[in-house]
Amino acid sequence: APSNLARAADPDNFDLESEKLTHFGLGFDYRLSDNLNLLVETYYQDLDHRLVEGSRTNGRISNDGEGTNTGVDVVLTRRFDQGWSADFVYSWNRYRVDDNDGRGKYNWDFNREHFVSVGGRWEINERWQIAARWKYGSGQPTYRYIVHEDVLAPSSPVRYSQERFDLNAVRGDAFHSLDVRVDYRRPIGPVDLVLFADVLNVYGGPAGLQREFNVLTGEIIDEEEETLPLLGLTIEYAW
Repeated sequence: APSNLARAADPDNFDLESEKLTHFGLGFDYRLSDNLNLLVETYYQDLDHRLVEGSRTNGRISNDGEGTNTGVDVVLTRRFDQGWSADFVYSWNRYRVDDNDGRGKYNWDFNREHFVSVGGRWEINERWQIAARWKYGSGQPTYRYIVHEDVLAPSSPVRYSQERFDLNAVRGDAFHSLDVRVDYRRPIGPVDLVLFADVLNVYGGPAGLQREFNVLTGEIIDEEEETLPLLGLTIEYAW
């Protein structure tokens, strides 16, 4: 496929217009108590002149696409008091696009219809602090497919191919993860030294990414998820 530089240099792409986005939103922010706050927002977006890739071989792009994006965000926050704070976030989103090529509307590639996040922070004392956050996102749109065997026959070696159809008609795997962080604070003169340990994806939850196809075996490769520990030191100075 042509590179991005080759596409930009193609005279057929010189007359492209900027995408146009019209946004409408409505929401309210309500204090439930001295410590609790609730934010609810709904929105609707209309996308016009959306850039559409006509062919992966020639790199030509058009403004034929359009789309709509609808969603609701809910945020419940407990402000920091008595040594701890917390928040809960839920988002529902539906992003539909149409390339106007006869296939009709379909879900945008990176759309996650549901997203949830729960987090909190506990200040144990003046020196120790712990925080954690759990996140979940429903699966991204993907295609249906058929695997064809020995596509190079009668020549060798044996290879497999993946025929894709029904663009973004189904959903892939969801992602979820738990991140935990511990901070140790030590004042030294006018500065604070903060040593932290951050563990990302504590239990090795799935990332919910598009799985790869192995042309050698005809199998779908499951991504191996890993826990990522991080150690760091920051220096803070109050002006």
